[in-house]
Amino acid sequence: MASPIRNRRELRQQVEQAADSQSPPGAASRKAAKAKGPAAPRPKKVSRKKERPRLCARWGVFDGGMKQVAIFD
Repeated sequence: MASPIRNRRELRQQVEQAADSQSPPGAASRKAAKAKGPAAPRPKKVSRKKERPRLCARWGVFDGGMKQVAIFD
């Protein structure tokens, strides 16, 4: 039968305590040195406006056999 489900938070605390007890004494100061303040906000990128595509409308005249007879702009 399967083993009972363990509380993951308790397991994580146990692992962190074990890691803290095994870590060298200067490790805590290294972690504090690596911690950074909040990042500066990045400026928004200015994007060009998209140009509208060029369109050309044409009328086509087709006969009964779907053959093109004439085109009008």
